[in-house]
Amino acid sequence: MVLLIVCLIVGGLFWANGDQLGDGEPKTVSVNVPGEGSEEVKGEVYESIVVFRNDDITGASKSFLEVNDVFVDNDVPVTHGVIPKSFNESNEDLEAECQKLQELKSENPGVVHFSVHGWNHNGLEFKHAEWNEINDKLEKIEGFGQECLDKEFEVFVAPHNSMSSEGRILLNESGYNVISADRKMSWQTADSKITGNRTEFLQERPLELGQSSMMVDRWDTDPVTFRNISDLEQDFNESIEDNEIFVQTVHHSAVHDNNKIRELEALIDYMGERDVYFASLGEIASLFEEDKIRRVDKGWLLIE
Repeated sequence: MVLLIVCLIVGGLFWANGDQLGDGEPKTVSVNVPGEGSEEVKGEVYESIVVFRNDDITGASKSFLEVNDVFVDNDVPVTHGVIPKSFNESNEDLEAECQKLQELKSENPGVVHFSVHGWNHNGLEFKHAEWNEINDKLEKIEGFGQECLDKEFEVFVAPHNSMSSEGRILLNESGYNVISADRKMSWQTADSKITGNRTEFLQERPLELGQSSMMVDRWDTDPVTFRNISDLEQDFNESIEDNEIFVQTVHHSAVHDNNKIRELEALIDYMGERDVYFASLGEIASLFEEDKIRRVDKGWLLIE
């Protein structure tokens, strides 16, 4: 389904039009304002925007570092999903382990990003739970973020991609600006238009950037079953046709344990052959809030 983004600027709805496909070079694109004519906007146009999500981080393990290196070596942003309870229970020297994550982020600015992946990774903990229970976990998550990563999390990756309406409300009240789960907001699927100020929009609700594709096919086999690389490539190609932001989920332990590092590298290379912009989940929210991201006829415009 074609994805449309419309926003209210200086009193009118702006539509970005043009068939330019970027090559990393700034281009001038005509932006039409209904009833007010058009305006020239300078930016870079890309065929697609790709986000990599790496779930189930419990420490600076060998598998985590190996997968992280793939993204660092290719200068591709990755959003790592940390499980706080498992992180606390898996590491004897928590301070040292937290320091490793902080160093990875500081040494690789723009590439390494951290989100929270639930509290204990129970698939139902934010799906079928009472308000007080969810609130309690969000408070624990906030404390973990401040103590371990010296920050409050702004991106929430739902365990098993499962979220309830109550959970979404509480995440919004806790200040999260992105939820990545089983839902894509209607602006992403062209079912509705955004007609308000984008900053105010994010104050009212987080962006929902749902998973588009996952490398693992089945977890109930031994070893786990991975999807064919051709199927993953097809998912990506279809997202370009539909003009959607593409969110690719990776699980570092499964990739490492099943020798799928080369497949991950091949997937990144395949995407890189197209004119794509790689981003983190948090960066998409920032671009959105600053009104620097708009859909064009064939691709996405990132405004300078």
